[in-house]
Amino acid sequence: MQAARYPGHSFDIANAVVDPNSGATLEYSKLKNSEQGPEWIQAAANEMGRLSQGVKPNMPTGTNTMHFIPHTAKPHDRKATYLKIVAAIKPHKAEKYRIRFTVGGDRI
Repeated sequence: MQAARYPGHSFDIANAVVDPNSGATLEYSKLKNSEQGPEWIQAAANEMGRLSQGVKPNMPTGTNTMHFIPHTAKPHDRKATYLKIVAAIKPHKAEKYRIRFTVGGDRI
């Protein structure tokens, strides 16, 4: 059997961004409070706009993948799932700070 190619902890930090100042791996909850916090918050807003009905004026339409409803409007036979926020830095893209949302596939 071939040895593992990556250390086991690599997968634990795969969805985190490395802070250039401290070298620590940070997830969105810490990134939004960092020096670049406004950029990360804007990246999250852009992702919400892409998945919903857009963010005016820069993004007039979205993909309508999700719609926000009041918690009380959730059907009683449905169960809410969880959201994981994945952060990445894409230095060669127009939007350098990128946020992606993933949801619990085992609960959809």
